[in-house]
Amino acid sequence: MACNDSTHIKTILSFHGFINGARWTISAKPEIADFDTITAGQDNKLSVTLTNLDSTAADLVVIDGPQEDFIKAEVGKYHLSPGESTTIDFSISSKAKLGHFLSSFVIEAKDKKYSRLTIPIQGTLVIKSLKSK
Repeated sequence: MACNDSTHIKTILSFHGFINGARWTISAKPEIADFDTITAGQDNKLSVTLTNLDSTAADLVVIDGPQEDFIKAEVGKYHLSPGESTTIDFSISSKAKLGHFLSSFVIEAKDKKYSRLTIPIQGTLVIKSLKSK
């Protein structure tokens, strides 16, 4: 709103915003499944802990994940009470190709806003080095 009085110039600015709006329903620790550098054929399990941050129970639904013949993902429990946690165990398949890899795993709590969570998966698969005799 602007004033027509040239001796008392005044402007009022009004706006609306959301403060302390959405709060995530589930969290992941660590936030990235980083295998770093792993040797082909060796144990390569990596776990991510999911926690239900909501005040009500959550039924988890897998939305998308890596190709099973490359990275396997196993969710411990699909129903979480408030504050309860479970793990997702990721492992590299024996059929995976050598080199750097990037993928993701997407999960959400059924019928809950702001619950979709994407967990990036990354690492480098290398061949076992030959040791000189």
